[in-house]
Amino acid sequence: EQVRTSTLRESPFTGIVNIEEGCLDACAFCSTRLVKGRLHSFAPELIVEQVGALVNDGCYEIQLTGQDCACYGFDIGTNLAELVQKILAKVPGNYKIRLGMGNPRHMSMYLEALLDCFADERLYKFVHIPVQSGSDRVLLAMNRKHTAEDFRRLATLFNTRFPRFTLSTDLIVGFPGEAQSDFEQTLRLVE
Repeated sequence: EQVRTSTLRESPFTGIVNIEEGCLDACAFCSTRLVKGRLHSFAPELIVEQVGALVNDGCYEIQLTGQDCACYGFDIGTNLAELVQKILAKVPGNYKIRLGMGNPRHMSMYLEALLDCFADERLYKFVHIPVQSGSDRVLLAMNRKHTAEDFRRLATLFNTRFPRFTLSTDLIVGFPGEAQSDFEQTLRLVE
């Protein structure tokens, strides 16, 4: 039996589709894995069906969401880029997809395929990649599995390939043990 993912309508024109629940990480500052458990991705066929139903019902914006969209499908042998490709191939119409937050380490595993997806006009030129800190020492203390350079590389690739691209991130300032030099590294990363 396949579990149906949930959808939400914020307005007559926006549909939100939950593509996964849970997380593969255990960041020191986060309770997602404790609350939601390990990653559980919903079947791509069900997601495509739900997106199609929302578009047919008048939605112009489809938001794909989850606790960490970048690790979508790792538990079922697929990934976010493959899901987006399926949606674009199987759901015709006048709509735009907005992707939810994705951690840098997972996104890096299929980055070229994901970048190719953004060439389609039906994808908002927007990505949310939470770096949390520009200091590798603080990232290690946070139990993050990426470096500041990993984030910088992703940001550069998105912005080089798509000059009018919006990059969103999250920063934690004042993490326990953070020094002034760590904070300054975060400022340099933002610059």
